[in-house]
Amino acid sequence: MLDSARFRHLLSKHCGIDVHNVHAYILGAHGDSEFGISDVCLSVPCIVSDRGVNRIIESPLKKEEITALSHSADILKEAIGSL
Repeated sequence: MLDSARFRHLLSKHCGIDVHNVHAYILGAHGDSEFGISDVCLSVPCIVSDRGVNRIIESPLKKEEITALSHSADILKEAIGSL
């Protein structure tokens, strides 16, 4: 758990986002066999059940909101590419 917390902290600093928005884990035995995995995504609000996504909640966005969302996606792509 401690290694995973450190990994999330380092990723959050690297990407410039709050550590609470980073989901990443260290797998393997402590030492040489450890490796990190992370889950980076950009999503929209959905209703999720035990069978997965039931419905995507569509919300009309203003032009500036679409621009801001697109900018966020670009930042995520860049951050993933630099890992």
